[in-house]
Amino acid sequence: MGSQWKKELKMASEVFAVEHPEPMLRSVMDAAHLLGISPRYLRKLTSGGEISSIRIGKRVLYATTDLEEYISRKRLPGSESAN
Repeated sequence: MGSQWKKELKMASEVFAVEHPEPMLRSVMDAAHLLGISPRYLRKLTSGGEISSIRIGKRVLYATTDLEEYISRKRLPGSESAN
């Protein structure tokens, strides 16, 4: 019975992943966490023009693609991708 439960759990998680893709925009806290920096430092990078942000209402959000571009720009020559 344990094996059947694992199969059903795996199937449910695959369905969830298809129905709920990764968000395109991240909050300050999420974006900072993804970059491994503090929210305060992320705000400093944003005000300095190093990372673009998007304002929707009162919220400041970060596009996942902008975070990936920032990482690419900061990559040291000769270092390999983690993927």
